[in-house]
Amino acid sequence: MMGDLFGSEADIYSLRMVLYELWYYRPVFTRPLQSKPSKYEFTFQTSKEFEDKVLKGNRPDCEIPLKPPVELKAVMETSWDANREKRPTALGVYNRLTKVQFN
Repeated sequence: MMGDLFGSEADIYSLRMVLYELWYYRPVFTRPLQSKPSKYEFTFQTSKEFEDKVLKGNRPDCEIPLKPPVELKAVMETSWDANREKRPTALGVYNRLTKVQFN
């Protein structure tokens, strides 16, 4: 996005999206269909709309049912920081994930 070259910070952002999908068992930026809750629809209509939402700071909601543990939520939120220089390193993510307590 924005024509910039990206480094490992983009990988950390992508990892956050994967963590979201693993935790919630659904793609990011989707909502369940009212007619069939096991199916989902995207909350945007075009890739341009998606890009605009992300660039404006929109992120997937972690406040829906089945909230992740506080530590996991913190890892996900810091990994999607709009300022890629504020995102943790892969080692930082690993160290924090090893401390997450799943009950």
